[in-house]
This record gives sequence, structure tokens and C-alpha cells, in this order.
Amino acid sequence: MVQNLISKITNIDKSILKVIKNIFKVSFAICIISVFILSMYILNPTSHITYLAGLSLFKSSLMISVFAFICGVSTDLLKN
Repeated sequence: MVQNLISKITNIDKSILKVIKNIFKVSFAICIISVFILSMYILNPTSHITYLAGLSLFKSSLMISVFAFICGVSTDLLKN
């Protein structure tokens, strides 16, 4: 079962894989921005809003990357 899943993931179509990689790059950039905002809050905790903004961006970037992976795999399965 696990080997079947791994083989399907490694054999994803090149165009779908390219889209997934681009979305991962955008998600990583958002994650870096959120980590920067959270580090600013740690260094100078004056406003709770910066903490909430950093945390929301971090959660959003993780959800975007998971969503891209799931959509990419399901699109490849539907295409085949």
C-alpha cells in the first residue's frame, strides 16, 4: 500500500509537478515572511496583533502547501 502510494507520487506528470513546485515556492516565501514577523514579536513584544498576524500567515502557508500537494496528486490520478 505504501509502496503503491510512493510510486504514484514519484510518477506525477511533469506539468503538474511544475505547478506544485511553484506553489511550494510561494508557500515557502510566505512562511519565511511569517517567521520574520514572529521573530519581530519575540524581540519586541509590544503588540499582540503582530503575533496573531505571524501565526495566521504561518498556518496559511502550511495549508497552501498541503492543498497544493493533495490537489496535484488527485489531478494526476484523475488524468491517468
